[in-house]
Amino acid sequence: MKKKFKFLLAVMTLTTLMFTSNAAYAEGNPPEIAAEHGVSIEAQSGDVLFDKGAHEKAFPASITKIMTALLLSENIKEDETITISEKCVNEVRSNSQILFKAGEKMSRDTALFTMMTISANDIACAIGEHISGNAEDFGALMTKRAKELGANDTQFKNANGLHNPEHYTTAYDMSLIAREAIKHDVVLKAMGTKHYKVTTNLQKKVPVTNPSKIHDDPDSIGGKTGFTNQARNTLVKIDEKDGIRVINVVLKGNKYQYYDDIKRMSNYGFEQLHKKKVVDETKWNKKLTFLEKKVLVKPEKSLYLVTKKTDTSAYDINFNPKTISKSSLYAQGIKKGQVVGKLKVEKDGKLIDEVNVISTQNVSFEKPKSFEIPFWVKVLVAIVVPLGSYVGFVFLYNYRYFNNKKRPV
Repeated sequence: MKKKFKFLLAVMTLTTLMFTSNAAYAEGNPPEIAAEHGVSIEAQSGDVLFDKGAHEKAFPASITKIMTALLLSENIKEDETITISEKCVNEVRSNSQILFKAGEKMSRDTALFTMMTISANDIACAIGEHISGNAEDFGALMTKRAKELGANDTQFKNANGLHNPEHYTTAYDMSLIAREAIKHDVVLKAMGTKHYKVTTNLQKKVPVTNPSKIHDDPDSIGGKTGFTNQARNTLVKIDEKDGIRVINVVLKGNKYQYYDDIKRMSNYGFEQLHKKKVVDETKWNKKLTFLEKKVLVKPEKSLYLVTKKTDTSAYDINFNPKTISKSSLYAQGIKKGQVVGKLKVEKDGKLIDEVNVISTQNVSFEKPKSFEIPFWVKVLVAIVVPLGSYVGFVFLYNYRYFNNKKRPV
């Protein structure tokens, strides 16, 4: 009887929460969340959709690794090898799925996917050492890059997010960092990976699994969790619906509610947005002139502008043709599919999105034929010009000589 009563109570509570949540969205009211800090932003523009203490400082824990992943993509080439040092092996472990040894080597992408899949503190440390030589210098680089992205209330001290009282961020700053990170396809793919097989110089295809619930949500395309006693539960999650992306962050979350928090935030964010096609690839075309020849060009794909439903501000579409030298045009011409410019959508002076503009045809260019002076003319000129100069000199000399003799004394 008690079990039946508890079940009915749970169903009633869930129904009430669902009704309340939907009513709140319908009235335009933001949802209540248990986490102390939260933010949702639209990924294309960075517009804020939800804010609860988003600019207040807190500890990030392992969501720090999103910045480490960004710097890996920006600073390490795909064919480079990362070596784990003795210091990194001795970092506090965030998992026990796989143990690495000092001197163990792996590829850049193996390091990235391993770090993001199982939140490997030792791998994050090794990435930082590979880029900057030591944790201190890498922390400084992380902080500098954060400032460049507008994350001005952030300071990093290590690559993995292990607690340090001087290692802090805000929910808003982390959304900016995540927004930049997911522009790198390899980073977004790593953030969206549930299962991975790790291969190093000492181990081959060791299976590991991301234990988080990020991948259980059908709207989720990636994310990163974090936890320390001081930070509590932290989470960055990227959701996508109908081509619209929302980046959500919670800091100092409740372990029983932070996934629900972020889902409510995300749904509230999506409710505010709509997507508008601003460039149709099937209709936008232009003729560019190269060496007096017209070349038909088109964008590689259509461009969309995601805005709040209440936003009626203007935007600009600008086309920037690429400069192609005459020598290149004569030698190679223009090939079908060749990039000849960029089409950009800008709003309030900020770049929102861009797409390559390509040629729809093959075009060749013939170099104008130059007039070639016959060889015999060149020889004749070579003889006549010096001879003429000599004759002229002799004539002028004699003219002056005889002219001077005729003058009266």
